[in-house]
Amino acid sequence: SQLKMEGNVQLLLTAERKANEIIERAQEEKSNRLKEARFHANQEIEKFRQQEEENYKAEIQRRWGAKNDLEELEKQTQKEIQDITKEFEENKNKVIDLLLENVMSVNLEIPDVVKGVFEQIFRLFSYDPSFIWT
Repeated sequence: SQLKMEGNVQLLLTAERKANEIIERAQEEKSNRLKEARFHANQEIEKFRQQEEENYKAEIQRRWGAKNDLEELEKQTQKEIQDITKEFEENKNKVIDLLLENVMSVNLEIPDVVKGVFEQIFRLFSYDPSFIWT
């Protein structure tokens, strides 16, 4: 009986090892299939990117003409960027000064229109509005 029990335990251990080997092989196969799928997906993505890049270049060529025109457009764009940057640098201090001046010189006087509205409200509730403005 003891011998039979040890045999059964050995049989269970052997079955467990085989099951673990099967699981391990299945995981490796799954991992390999995933790697292969990623590889093929990346190839498809690269092929699509290249096709779209070619389509883009063809569209630019169609819209803007010859390569020389594209180079001229690029030069013109760079010059405009430089001009805008130069203008920004020349005017930024003036704009900052103007903003600071307007922020720091706030008129604290209450406009007559607002005074009139408050006077009407105070009269409506029978208060003397003159104490507010003195």
